[in-house]
Amino acid sequence: DAASADRATETPLAQAAPLQVVAARAAFFRDTERVMGWDVVDSGFRVVLAPNVAEVVSEHLPAAVDALCASAALRRDELAFFIGHPGGPKVLRCAAAALGLPDDAFAASWDSLARFGNMSSTSVLFVLADQISAGLPVAADGLLFAFGPAFCAELTLLRSCA
Repeated sequence: DAASADRATETPLAQAAPLQVVAARAAFFRDTERVMGWDVVDSGFRVVLAPNVAEVVSEHLPAAVDALCASAALRRDELAFFIGHPGGPKVLRCAAAALGLPDDAFAASWDSLARFGNMSSTSVLFVLADQISAGLPVAADGLLFAFGPAFCAELTLLRSCA
């Protein structure tokens, strides 16, 4: 409830946080079950990774981001920073192009990709930590996103604190 949310933001830890979560959503993209995931085989798990991952990102990411922004009464063009899952060069380029951004909008993601390679979706949290350390625009809204199996996206709108 609203009273609980107000109390949560009053704690010293919340007051010291560099970011506030504005809104979040999971977006599952129809008919993409074989795009990314795992098959269980006799020897354990076998990765499923279709060659069209980047195209699926291009096709579905903008609508998912726009729906999330609308839920917070924002527009995509009002977002000042972007923290993306470093899922590979083609995926980052397609995400940037699909959102109408230059490649360098994901500078921290590109840096993580260069240093560590393509890791799981949770690597976006390391990108987030790097971006916080490097600095965020003051009192600005931004987007954090990561991709996962069955093909889905986890999206979070963040607001940097003054």
